[in-house]
Amino acid sequence: DMLRDHLSRLADGHAIEKPVLDFITNRRAGVTKILPAQFLVLEGLFALEMVRLLPLDFPMLKLYTAVDFYPDLLKRRVERDTA
Repeated sequence: DMLRDHLSRLADGHAIEKPVLDFITNRRAGVTKILPAQFLVLEGLFALEMVRLLPLDFPMLKLYTAVDFYPDLLKRRVERDTA
């Protein structure tokens, strides 16, 4: 698939042309050139795809997950759900 191909090409030191989606027409509206770099940040929903890419295809790939945490929100939800 395209994600696997693009990550492989970037890992091999080649540039890729990432499609740009027009959310109004739900069609591709062009491309953005992405150059290879020492680090690649893949965020949003596509980051969830990383799990199926590890570890065989990209052994040098490391997965980090960051989640915003709001203690007050958690406290309110616990109080609400256990009341």
